[in-house]
Amino acid sequence: DVPPVNPISAELIGYATQKPEALLERVLNAASGPDDLIAAFFCGSGTTGVVALKLGRRFLGLELQQNYLTMAERRLSAVMPLFTQMAK
Repeated sequence: DVPPVNPISAELIGYATQKPEALLERVLNAASGPDDLIAAFFCGSGTTGVVALKLGRRFLGLELQQNYLTMAERRLSAVMPLFTQMAK
């Protein structure tokens, strides 16, 4: 019941297998609690990390492909100010 990322959504970044943030939010809420460590060993565009940080989780992400790593890094750095404010 979670729709795919809308083609005109700001969430869409052009990653071929990008998952909707709503889906990852559901998974992380079901499988973890605040301040838990979430690991994504092939983090792709960084959706899991973005959602983890928004939910107050810690995040460890690994990616071998430089283009995806750059994409994930850009997305995560955009969320970090929000995460820093939430942690206070």
